[in-house]
Amino acid sequence: YWLLELRLLNGEDPRLLLADLQTVRAQFSSYQPLLEGLEGELLARLGQSAAAQTHLQSALRQARFQAAGEPNYRVHLPILEGRLATLQN
Repeated sequence: YWLLELRLLNGEDPRLLLADLQTVRAQFSSYQPLLEGLEGELLARLGQSAAAQTHLQSALRQARFQAAGEPNYRVHLPILEGRLATLQN
């Protein structure tokens, strides 16, 4: 997950990252909400706003649910909220 985020930060093509995300998704089931949020961000960058919003809303819902017992999700809440807010503006 983090490698994909870093690659996005470094300006890699969202289409390539989206393909790699699908491969990673099968390997890291515990990161599904974070991967779904990243997928939403990638879709937004590709101009697929409706699909992006759906993914980000779902990711945020899941992360909020899991945040009570998992610090990794608590840390990601502002990231997911920010991505969704950017998309909605």
